[in-house]
Amino acid sequence: LTALMLLPSRARGGGAPVLVYFAALGLGFMLLEIAFMHKLVLLLGHPLYAVALVLAVFLVGAGLGARTAPRHAARLGRVVGAIVAWSALNLLLPPLLHDVIAPWPLAARMAAVATLVAPLAFCLGIPFPLGLAALARNRPATAWAWGVNGAASVIAAIAALLVAAHYGHRALVLTGALLYLAAWRAYPRLSGIGQRLGA
Repeated sequence: LTALMLLPSRARGGGAPVLVYFAALGLGFMLLEIAFMHKLVLLLGHPLYAVALVLAVFLVGAGLGARTAPRHAARLGRVVGAIVAWSALNLLLPPLLHDVIAPWPLAARMAAVATLVAPLAFCLGIPFPLGLAALARNRPATAWAWGVNGAASVIAAIAALLVAAHYGHRALVLTGALLYLAAWRAYPRLSGIGQRLGA
């Protein structure tokens, strides 16, 4: 998968910013999603509840974020800052609130967890469509961006298990947030690639 991601990098529609931006988003999204699935098991009382709820909130929240992405085209830095801040908040709050929330009924605990995770998921949905919009006129670059993002997501599912096993779930969240920062740094260079018309 890594080789296939790198092969088009020197092609007409390729470039390092495309690889960095869309790989960082694919890796970062999955690492954060998996981290919070594991992190919130204690709060919800069962792994199945945590996986189902976090997956649903991430998908719905990211979809809503993507829907509003054009409004944030000039504010990607603020969106990424919110991702970093909300990731840190989601690391700190569940352990602090555990004794308060644990006695609540399951439905109330699920609502509390959804409230914590939804703003993060919303922000995570914004950068991907902004990147595609920047590349819109360059079809080879756009196609490669989709491929890079998909391949990175598959790699992240395996990498998350290795990172969590050796360094813990905090490392997953930190790595995911840093990847979004890397994507933000690469974003300004996507517009230049998008201006080059591909075949």
